[in-house]
Amino acid sequence: MIYLTAIGLTPSGSCTVHIYKQTIHRTTQLIKTIHRTTQSIKTKHRTTQLIKTIHRTTQSIKTIYRTTQSIKTIHRTKQSIKTVHRTTQPIKTIYRTT
Repeated sequence: MIYLTAIGLTPSGSCTVHIYKQTIHRTTQLIKTIHRTTQSIKTKHRTTQLIKTIHRTTQSIKTIYRTTQSIKTIHRTKQSIKTVHRTTQPIKTIYRTT
């Protein structure tokens, strides 16, 4: 009480100072909570973005796999055509000679 009187506050003014201190403390606590919440939201957003990137990458890998399978099919088809061609050559030769 003596300190408050020395800086010009009456004993009834000390109640006001206490209310101000409580308000500042609560505001500080709320600001910290808002900051933590904001950080959490940012983390969730980054995680969501990473998940989207992983999904796009997975889709690209699937496309590459399907393309590879198609190329293999084309290669097997070419090999089959070559085999058919080699097989028909003797038949053509026999046909021509008769």
